[in-house]
Amino acid sequence: MMVPRPLKRPWSSPKWLLYLLVGMVLMGIFLRLSNLEQKPYWLDETYTLLRVSGYPAKDVVQDLYTGQMIHAGDFGKYQSLAAPKPAIFTITGLAQEEPQHPPLYFLLARLWSQGLGSSKLAMRGLSVIGSLLAFPAIYWLCLELFATPLVGWFAMALLATSPVMLRYAQEVRQYGLWFALLLIACALLLRSLRKPTAITWSLYTLTVIIALYCHLLTLLVMAAHGLYVLIMERFRPTRSLQTYAVSITVSLVIFSPWLWLVWRNQAVVLHTTQWARQSFPLELFLLGLGTHLSNAFWAWHLSYSPIVIYAVIPAIALIGYALYFLCRHTPPRIWLFVLLLLGTTTLPFLLADVFLGGKRSLSERYFLVVYGALYLAVAYLLACRTNPKAHPKRSKLWQLGTVLLLSSSLASCITATFSPTWWGWSEFDVEIAEIVHQVPQPLVISDMPLGSVMPIASQLHPNVAMILLDELQPEQRDRLKIPTGFSHIFLYQPTRELLKTMQAQDYEPKEVYSFQDPGTTLQVSLYQLGS
Repeated sequence: MMVPRPLKRPWSSPKWLLYLLVGMVLMGIFLRLSNLEQKPYWLDETYTLLRVSGYPAKDVVQDLYTGQMIHAGDFGKYQSLAAPKPAIFTITGLAQEEPQHPPLYFLLARLWSQGLGSSKLAMRGLSVIGSLLAFPAIYWLCLELFATPLVGWFAMALLATSPVMLRYAQEVRQYGLWFALLLIACALLLRSLRKPTAITWSLYTLTVIIALYCHLLTLLVMAAHGLYVLIMERFRPTRSLQTYAVSITVSLVIFSPWLWLVWRNQAVVLHTTQWARQSFPLELFLLGLGTHLSNAFWAWHLSYSPIVIYAVIPAIALIGYALYFLCRHTPPRIWLFVLLLLGTTTLPFLLADVFLGGKRSLSERYFLVVYGALYLAVAYLLACRTNPKAHPKRSKLWQLGTVLLLSSSLASCITATFSPTWWGWSEFDVEIAEIVHQVPQPLVISDMPLGSVMPIASQLHPNVAMILLDELQPEQRDRLKIPTGFSHIFLYQPTRELLKTMQAQDYEPKEVYSFQDPGTTLQVSLYQLGS
């Protein structure tokens, strides 16, 4: 492959704009480190803590879903290393109950927790540190792709002020680290093709292996890399293509033990991801896609309001023009790389949703590399259009537009950082916990699955009494007797069967809280029993 030269542009930018970019990067880092303990754990995060503890979900259900009174604090054993099982149980728990999640991040989180504890600050701190690697990674990727540092600074500023990137940088999951690893792998691939050495190819192989053991969807990025090398080498068995083939073969062989576990337990994978295959109204599906695009730049906590459409329109316009500009003004080695990253990681989900039904494409955490590719295109657009040497008059307007884009994105991030929750982060559990805590002696009863109960349990005071009923054991409902001594009795997300049971015992359930997301089918309710 030919060595890329700097694109034939008089790259330049006003000093004040460069200072602005640096300031945005610093603010983005600051916000990632801010308010880590404020926001509640949501479902996925509580499962991370469960895996770190080593306890399988079936043990928690067996111990706590008994129909007898427990306390919210009893979940602490399964959400920390207070009484942990050996580390091997972290791996076996994933293999048996969530094989779609490779174990690397969870083992890192366990090791981290052993040293720094299991507080929100500690656990989210690990995710933040992993996500910070994305800044030098995307800068390096821009150097390899565009051969100019200016695009790299724009890309880092876009990354720093991205609400969706900020959210997943603070989540107790693997996504922030995984995104950084993918950027590093992309940069190493371009470096290996530009200056092939044993060291660069070895580092690329190692990074791909680590990324695979961080998330299974690394396979889609590998497909993008493979297509890129094939096309750029014109389908000829060149040395670069042969070396790449060896690299990928080694990566897949080393990852094959976990692939075998996924294949062996594919029924478990289908069961635990059945939410993604649930039918979804077309109107809400399209609104969800547009919302995810706008979240790349703005997220005003309006995911539950139709007003979000006003952020979707400029986001789509900016992204569309940036991709057009990239394809129009760069050689194939640049625009092809970006488009392949977009296509191979997006089309499989979109096609599956269109032809098989479901909402796989609405899980934005799976598409962080897509956001990264979009930032590359937008960064190149802004670096070119704000260049005063290219278009002195027009550049002023683009400079103003850049300031508005970055400042509004930053304002969105600041608002989200200091809000009680992120969008989709169990905001209803925060409000329900406030209702429960207003009474002196509450009792909370629920027959919801473990994943729905763990987040609310983490929000309740440890001494709040609870009774949990296993939905697979209906006889528990039939034997349920409400203990005395409680001032208020609440039903958390009760099923129809539980409501009928309460009515049969001469109780009158009254809904005191209701949450419904108009953008999805999510409904959450809290009932209070009266007699």
